[in-house]
Amino acid sequence: MVKKGQSAVKALTERELQVLSLVANGLSSIKIGQKLKISSETVKVHRRNMLKKVKAHNTFELMRMALKRKWI
Repeated sequence: MVKKGQSAVKALTERELQVLSLVANGLSSIKIGQKLKISSETVKVHRRNMLKKVKAHNTFELMRMALKRKWI
């Protein structure tokens, strides 16, 4: 979770930002996993963690926040 005074993007790990960028480019969890050499289940965990950290309700909201705030 984002702590008071901490920006959401700083709460995301480098790997989560990589996944976020690939999601923004339209890749599926399977394709992201192949590209990053991790399992698609690990990609799903990263996506779920990002949603919690930035308090987004779904991937669409996460992407909207990321684009608006120039995280990617």
